[in-house]
Amino acid sequence: MENFIKRIQEQLDNMTEEAKDQWILTQARILPEHKQEDFYQSICGKKVVMNMPGLDEIAAFCDRVERGEIVMQYETHYIEFDDFGHYHDDWEHDFHDPDHAMNFVSSVLRGCHDLIILGEYETAFKLLDQMLNLCFVIVDHPIQMTAVPMHLWIWRWPSMND
Repeated sequence: MENFIKRIQEQLDNMTEEAKDQWILTQARILPEHKQEDFYQSICGKKVVMNMPGLDEIAAFCDRVERGEIVMQYETHYIEFDDFGHYHDDWEHDFHDPDHAMNFVSSVLRGCHDLIILGEYETAFKLLDQMLNLCFVIVDHPIQMTAVPMHLWIWRWPSMND
């Protein structure tokens, strides 16, 4: 990595200001539209790591999770036979993420890794502390196939006397 940074620094030292400007504009022209705002905020100094939500976005996300606006959905259903026809006789459990919260959390965690590489330890620590202390509300999936609420894990086989 140090060799790479050294080579980049040497190249930048050899480039004129006009050549640097031209290179930046070239990179900006070929960026996909969904990455343009990150690039702009990075070049303005508002964002250190591209492909990571901004601090305001992260704070708003955490507030929404704490208020229960962003939830994980839980679904259970009984499976007698699996897809291959084998006898299964068990309950299957699935989690659904309708708000793509885990993608958001993942992008923050990857961004924290980048912040640590850049020596931004305090910012990374604060963000990791926020992310790792989130408590998501888990609710029944809207198309729940069973009437058993998610917090009840009682299954009773019928006895011979029933």
